[in-house]
Amino acid sequence: MDGSAVKAIQELALKNCVIDFEGGKFVPQHYQELRFKVDRPQCLQFNTLKSLVEFVKGNPNDIEFAGAIVVINKDLSVDLYSDIDETDTQRTLLATSSIDIESFPFDRFMPSEAFNIYLQTRFLYDESAMDLFKTTSRLRIDEGVTLSDDGMSAKVTVQRGVSAASAEAASVPTRVLLKPFRIFPECDQPASQFIVRLREGEEKTAQIGLWETDGGFWRVAAKQIIQRKLEEYGLSLPVYA
Repeated sequence: MDGSAVKAIQELALKNCVIDFEGGKFVPQHYQELRFKVDRPQCLQFNTLKSLVEFVKGNPNDIEFAGAIVVINKDLSVDLYSDIDETDTQRTLLATSSIDIESFPFDRFMPSEAFNIYLQTRFLYDESAMDLFKTTSRLRIDEGVTLSDDGMSAKVTVQRGVSAASAEAASVPTRVLLKPFRIFPECDQPASQFIVRLREGEEKTAQIGLWETDGGFWRVAAKQIIQRKLEEYGLSLPVYA
């Protein structure tokens, strides 16, 4: 038997050899640790927080929830994880709850007609939203009407024609407190301050835009609201946001 044959036999033997070391199993070639595949159930999909909590409380599959956790993600979806599996030190994603919301197009101007539709369909239509709608729904720029927005206030000034409220000058609120639909509908929607801006569009039309002023802080409030709702439904697992 020549040297190349002996070497080939040695390499083959090493490939089939497993070394136990400090609780792990390794193969000599490249000293890679062996990881065993764990069969995991398919993740369940829910669209409400209540459904997720009812799944945990009802436990139809007799899942061991000791050590399980609930995580509120950055996108405000909610995940249910099992305890850490000893085989591969991983958690199993058992269920998730999320909603697909058509969000308002912030940080850009749009025709007043589209703005007013969005204001009534993508926001909680509370007193603040209604007050803003009363003004923006009557904005028209006719001949001789000028629109000014200096960054601090916005006015429509009438020389001839019709403007908001058919007066000589109509002010539009500079800042408004609104509640866009951004989290589960079963929850109170987090409020944010928005800057309202106006400009003249094509063919003397009014354009309106909303700019968020809290730098995304509303997400912190949203996670707190979701956590309280889970607790209100009787979830006994730890929740991390």
